[in-house]
Amino acid sequence: MSFPFLLNEVGAYINKKSNILETHRQLIIDIVKPALHIEYLQNETQSSESVQSKIGGKPLVSNEMSELLKKDSDWVFIFQLDFSNFNIYSDLLNLPSEGMISVFMKAYLVTDKYYLNPLEYKCFFAQDLVHVDKDYNSKVSIKENEMIFKEWLSIPDDEDPFWEPIEDENDDFGYDVYEHMQDAIASICNIHDYNSSHVGGYDAAVQSSVLYDFAGRDLIDLPVTQKEYWEQFQVRWQEIKMLSKTYVLLCQIDTLNSISNLSNYLDGVIYIGIKKEDLKNRNFTRLKLVVQNT
Repeated sequence: MSFPFLLNEVGAYINKKSNILETHRQLIIDIVKPALHIEYLQNETQSSESVQSKIGGKPLVSNEMSELLKKDSDWVFIFQLDFSNFNIYSDLLNLPSEGMISVFMKAYLVTDKYYLNPLEYKCFFAQDLVHVDKDYNSKVSIKENEMIFKEWLSIPDDEDPFWEPIEDENDDFGYDVYEHMQDAIASICNIHDYNSSHVGGYDAAVQSSVLYDFAGRDLIDLPVTQKEYWEQFQVRWQEIKMLSKTYVLLCQIDTLNSISNLSNYLDGVIYIGIKKEDLKNRNFTRLKLVVQNT
């Protein structure tokens, strides 16, 4: 299949199945974005040098990453995303055709059990990854899961302003429109598992849009664990809304719905974001990481 084919199928579904959607057919077609759904394949040998997009295992590292891991054993390798694994979609998704994002978090001990701290993270983008760090042996052992990418279509969250013209005309927008669209996309793309891991597209937020979180952490120089951060978040809400429009989602990883044991140490969805201008200029030095959970 291809994205144009999938999009045509959405149009055909609207024409045949839903009078409600037909009125706003072009609006819906215009807001659907291509994305890549991530599924997982467990590597029984624990770590493979040939697997480049993956959760856990031993990381492929640059010299800078290698030095970080040598200096501080609290850093834990979470996942790496190799853009060359899906470079046939680079132009469509507005992503680089090569290079790799690697994500690390710090482990901390609570009553004899280690957890991962999403507020202490490192996101690297590198094209000079030189070797698998065979000496990597962290305090938290995350089983290796290979990422498998499948064509998928992404729509905004049901509370997104994109939907307002349709929502204003339908008393039961959530059921009559949004759930129908979700079911149609699942059927068209033949992806039915409840797993919100994907590359590109819209953020599938657990709470409110993660773009607000990216913007808030950009504007407010306080730990999000402090009450003062959220007080500032409310005071500066209009600024945050405006700044959020400058961000875009790169990828999100659902820890609960992978087959890895990552959820034993971190409960929720990991989101990686970047400013649109930085993405255009291929500047990956200011990536934002946020975790949302219920």
